[in-house]
Amino acid sequence: MSDLRLFNIKNGSIEPKQTADKPALKALVSKNAGALLGLTVIGWDLPLGGSDSEVVETLAYDENFQLTVVEYRMGKFNGTINKGLVYLDFIKNNYGKIRSFLSEKLGAELTKQIRLNPRLIVVGDDFNRYDEYAIKQMPYVIDLVKCQPYGKNFLLLEKNYQSKKVVVDEEYAFPSTIENVDLRKMIGEYILSLGDEICETITKSFIYYRKIKTFAYLLYEDGFVINLLSGGKFKAVKIRSVKDLVKNESLIEKSYDEN
Repeated sequence: MSDLRLFNIKNGSIEPKQTADKPALKALVSKNAGALLGLTVIGWDLPLGGSDSEVVETLAYDENFQLTVVEYRMGKFNGTINKGLVYLDFIKNNYGKIRSFLSEKLGAELTKQIRLNPRLIVVGDDFNRYDEYAIKQMPYVIDLVKCQPYGKNFLLLEKNYQSKKVVVDEEYAFPSTIENVDLRKMIGEYILSLGDEICETITKSFIYYRKIKTFAYLLYEDGFVINLLSGGKFKAVKIRSVKDLVKNESLIEKSYDEN
């Protein structure tokens, strides 16, 4: 992996890396799950599989209401990814039990919005090329996110690998009858070209683009509209032609860079 360093311009020095044990890393990320990962936490250390000895370290849902399992690991070599896959399989094979469980935690109305096609985020201090190869063979959406404390006040967060570049939700599909399919393709290709860490997810009503968190939504409302996150708020931009796309490329790049 890349050897990143954090330079303090004010002090003129390199910020030292801090060693965080797994409980400390878990507590830090869980406390700040919204700001760091775009997640709303449902609970911690949950025995979803019915075994008290095997628990989901963090269960949450993301900005798009997709159920998300978060696991934590320290070191380059251990079975955390495989452990997370066990929970994804359990969720996929036990939708009824999971919905009942979520209803108890969240209430019936919110549970109806949760998408039970789960994704996995593994947060750790480092990953390797074997991890990258392994997750690309798997059918799930998996993100490997490096988390490294620096000094007392800084935390480096970096998506190292992702299993998929483009995801089509199993339950939904963006309308195939829309006009100007070529323009939609151009918009998607342009956004994906901004970085290898971007993932495109196609749903029934919209397409969204995220790095660690979602920064853009593409909708079709009598033509294409892109909602771009900038300054903490989403701004709608109409894209009716290739000319409109070129005109607004700087706004799309700004949203990508900020988030």
